[in-house]
Amino acid sequence: MSAPRWGRLPGGLRDLTAADGFAIAAAYRDDEICRWLPVPRGLPPEAYGAWADEAAALRASGDGLRLAIEWAGGLAGSIEVRRVDRRARSCELSYWSVPDRRRTGGTAAAVRTLADHLVTSAEFRRVELRIAPGNAASLALARRAGFVPEGTLRRAGFLGDGSVVDLTVWSRTDRDVGR
Repeated sequence: MSAPRWGRLPGGLRDLTAADGFAIAAAYRDDEICRWLPVPRGLPPEAYGAWADEAAALRASGDGLRLAIEWAGGLAGSIEVRRVDRRARSCELSYWSVPDRRRTGGTAAAVRTLADHLVTSAEFRRVELRIAPGNAASLALARRAGFVPEGTLRRAGFLGDGSVVDLTVWSRTDRDVGR
């Protein structure tokens, strides 16, 4: 597989840009996001904006995507396509949502929609999620988004406080789309 043909993004998703810096900075002050994800805290919005602005280069290289989940004209969360393995035609999704958009089904719908898009339009066979076993909300989201639990990677991840944790692996494959 050469560089993925990302295609037109499904509705509600768009590339992150520097203009999202203030919303990302606010999200990264949220204790729940910082508990489960190793995100940098306390940087000025311009730093987050520069990180988001790298999305175009990441997309062009075929090494991933950094996407905004939009809701009512604002940033409701983000999904990143990472760990792209072109030979295996697989990738991993990482996501977060702002506090007032949690448990509404919007992020689960965005994750499922993007996973299905990657399989049907971008030639991936497999999309993974890796979730800390204690993150009950994210585990529930994986189920709602149609991902299948596969097992545990021992001491494979780390949390916002730097502690090392196991990660559960969930997948959605080309054979799952349509179910």
